[in-house]
Amino acid sequence: MRHFFEAYKKYIVKHPKKLEYKPTSYEKYDAGELYDVYKKVDNTIPCSSDDIMAIEDFVNMSSYMHNLYIELYKLINDNFSHLNLRGRDIAEFIIAGLNREYKVIWSKRDATFKNVDNSLYFLSDIMNFKLQSPETEIGLIDARACLEAATDSVSLLLNYLRFFLDKELTCKDFNPNEFAGRIKNTIQISQTAVVLKHSYDDILYNSGFVKVDNVNKLIVFDYENHNNLKLLLAGDMMFAERKLQVANYSREKCITSRLFKYTTNYRIKKVKIDNCCINLDFGQGNIKEYKQIISDMQSALDSYYEFLDGNTILPNLANSTIDEVISVWCAIQYIALYVSSNVNYDISIETREDFSFVPSKIFKNNLISYVSKLTGITFYKVKVAVGALEADWNKFNDIWTSMLYPVGEYYLLPFFPIIYSSPYNVIDQLLLRGGFNLDERGKQFERFLYNKLTKGITSYPIVCVPASKYGSSGNEEEIDVLISMKNVVLLADAKCIHYSIEPFNYSEAWQRLKEGCEQVIRKVEFVKNNPQYFSRLGDFSSKTFIPFVITNYPTFSGFSHKGVYVIDSHSFLSYMQSGIMTVKKLTLTIDSILGIKKFYQNEDEFSDNFFEYLSDNPIKHELMKRIYIHDLPLAICDDSWRIVSKSAQIKTNSKFNVSNK
Repeated sequence: MRHFFEAYKKYIVKHPKKLEYKPTSYEKYDAGELYDVYKKVDNTIPCSSDDIMAIEDFVNMSSYMHNLYIELYKLINDNFSHLNLRGRDIAEFIIAGLNREYKVIWSKRDATFKNVDNSLYFLSDIMNFKLQSPETEIGLIDARACLEAATDSVSLLLNYLRFFLDKELTCKDFNPNEFAGRIKNTIQISQTAVVLKHSYDDILYNSGFVKVDNVNKLIVFDYENHNNLKLLLAGDMMFAERKLQVANYSREKCITSRLFKYTTNYRIKKVKIDNCCINLDFGQGNIKEYKQIISDMQSALDSYYEFLDGNTILPNLANSTIDEVISVWCAIQYIALYVSSNVNYDISIETREDFSFVPSKIFKNNLISYVSKLTGITFYKVKVAVGALEADWNKFNDIWTSMLYPVGEYYLLPFFPIIYSSPYNVIDQLLLRGGFNLDERGKQFERFLYNKLTKGITSYPIVCVPASKYGSSGNEEEIDVLISMKNVVLLADAKCIHYSIEPFNYSEAWQRLKEGCEQVIRKVEFVKNNPQYFSRLGDFSSKTFIPFVITNYPTFSGFSHKGVYVIDSHSFLSYMQSGIMTVKKLTLTIDSILGIKKFYQNEDEFSDNFFEYLSDNPIKHELMKRIYIHDLPLAICDDSWRIVSKSAQIKTNSKFNVSNK
């Protein structure tokens, strides 16, 4: 472990406004100042030769990134200047380019899916289609990851354009025959930069380092703990697994989604495209596709927001409820999905005029009216909720949560992030923008856990203490979860985290959970030393204490800090209430049970086996059998240098490889 290098990176992270440390800063980046950060690190931390080499390689990589971005900015500026348009007009063509790319790749994906036979598959097979990279040396890449990279590159370009929205970008040697090529080239050249930037940020924020091999002309982004890479990917897989489980249960039990409350009898009947602009006609009748979107969203809510009350008011969004705001987003998804599915724009883009056939914008008032018609929610509330998904040209925007780009009287609509953004990421941001922060969510989370443990049926008797502050003034602790079992006492800190997308999101979430780990160690000593406040537990002096942290998402389940493990609430409650795990494979029609595992047979095992369950999450354990560490190619440079990243990958079925034909 490179402890000094970790402290070096932590100093950089804690000074985000120091542009001299940022390789993407056009004018301010300074390799010398970045290197000299080592002088500011606590000198009591041991500094090994590995630390020194890691700092040198990191600075060299930072300088390479800086030069790459300098060239990128020059190419972007040159391409944009040869379009003879204002920035806001260029943005429209950029969105159209992304929408066309999505249509082409997703059409191939759908064709591949139709040809898959009805055998047994893992959910991860169906979720991870592969296609051949244009760079043959890179090989197969994930279809979704390909579109995510394209979307991130478009996000970079739109953030660049915010400085030139109303400025006419012109040049004397404008050539209209180059127009389409320059748009496509700009998106393509940006992808390498954003992929490298993501890997660079990940090693900066999340226990990574870079190795520069001059002999073999190889740059490797690597990590201190490869097992944690697997755990994180297994956590991502658990989202889909849990959502599918909830959806199947709802279907089997004929449970009606509460979000259906915000549907009307209207459906989209026809779409017309006029020079990229979307116009819709409505009829009445059953809207299967729309209800499927709503059902999927309800499954996401029931999977990882079960503790939230859908009627909770969001004061910053016209006092709309959580369910109303989410329903607005569902309606926007339905519109984007309907248009992308029912308009044929899988066409070759060779001229400026070809872009006019690609749907990419909609009148603002029309979008609000359409959503109000579909949901029955008032025009004003819809307008405010739509505004929560709107990009702000005055600041940096994240296209995955601010996917509606206002340009004059229109919204630009990038279909892929609208339809396929993680529901958890968008919901988290809507709650935050609505004025419902993590601390307030945490209170509902604590109540939910207590009610589940006391009002539900656990496998064997337990005694649970209400979440509250205990002790005397000046000597008190806030206890979130405290449970006495036959042989052990469970003491947990309950921590809500945001869904993680970007490297700094993972870092912030893990930091919050680490704080919980440290707090619960202290709370164990408090409970042991103050049994008078916990008399309802009886005599626990001979029992073993197991401290841990319960969180809302499975991302960091199985991670530990100072000997304290993290577990997600679903895994925790599953142990307490059933102790059974079912392993399934899928066909395209039914699920096939491969095996069932029971974690305890009696009350002694119920308490004695919990720590093993906690430290080796069985769901992740099973999923990790299909995960391996791979040297993921990121770039092949002109001077024969290769750049790769150590990456956790899922073993998938080749039947889901997309043909380029």
